[in-house]
Amino acid sequence: MAQLSTSLSDGFLALSALHACSRLIYKSVCGALGFALVGAAAVCGIFRFGIKSPSSRLVSQHKYMSWIASVLGMSLLAAAYYRQENMAIFANGHVALALALVILQRYLAESVCSMATEIVSGLAVISMFILNIFQFNAYGFIGAGLYIFSGLVVKTEGEIYCIPRVDIFHYLLVIANISLMLGLSETSAPIYYKPSVIGG
Repeated sequence: MAQLSTSLSDGFLALSALHACSRLIYKSVCGALGFALVGAAAVCGIFRFGIKSPSSRLVSQHKYMSWIASVLGMSLLAAAYYRQENMAIFANGHVALALALVILQRYLAESVCSMATEIVSGLAVISMFILNIFQFNAYGFIGAGLYIFSGLVVKTEGEIYCIPRVDIFHYLLVIANISLMLGLSETSAPIYYKPSVIGG
């Protein structure tokens, strides 16, 4: 059975992520790649939930891309914020953890992989949230906070006042994506301003 409301909310999510990707492609490679993965997962969701009887292959592709977006996409976004603050060690650490899990997940038991997924993706989002508090980056703080709220409180199963939770989840992530994009689009103000002195 087609879930058109979820297909539509996935469409808005895809648009927000791909727009963010295009805005950041020349400014933050990690940020652009992170949003590209989120957008790719949402595009798969458009087709999965928009088709009356999606194939098992399409369902599997959507689940896998959603997992990649959660693990690698979030880690790349966290890395983008750390690189913006010239903290390359932390940025590289997030990406390395995510890539290690992507490579090793086929060899891990399902329960171990599920726990590792929560650790890697959760660490990325919480780390991004804390960093933006200390850096006074309101957009980054709000965006990361919405990702945390969506995952922990809203979730994707069931309904809230007859509205599918997954749709609310998607729309909150739309706002989160725009906010995170703006947090990475801010240009740093010069540290010093030294007016020219005429006549010595």
